[in-house]
Amino acid sequence: MSARDEIAMAVLAAHDGAKDGGYTLTANQLSDAIIAALRAAGYALVPVEPTEAMKHAGRIMNSKIGEDMAEACYRAMISAAKEQT
Repeated sequence: MSARDEIAMAVLAAHDGAKDGGYTLTANQLSDAIIAALRAAGYALVPVEPTEAMKHAGRIMNSKIGEDMAEACYRAMISAAKEQT
């Protein structure tokens, strides 16, 4: 199922599960439902630019790759992911 489909299903489920028919769901409740559904489907919500922690983890995984190379690889992966949505 696509990320869009996962989001739609999460929103519908949150709406249907609300006691008042979904009219008072907060943005936080919907956001939580969407994030939980995406994670359950195997998606990861990540920033477009890598955080310091992400860059550090990349360096630890392969100390032969410098920070510039790790950032370039990350950006290439994000770019490829954007093309699929």
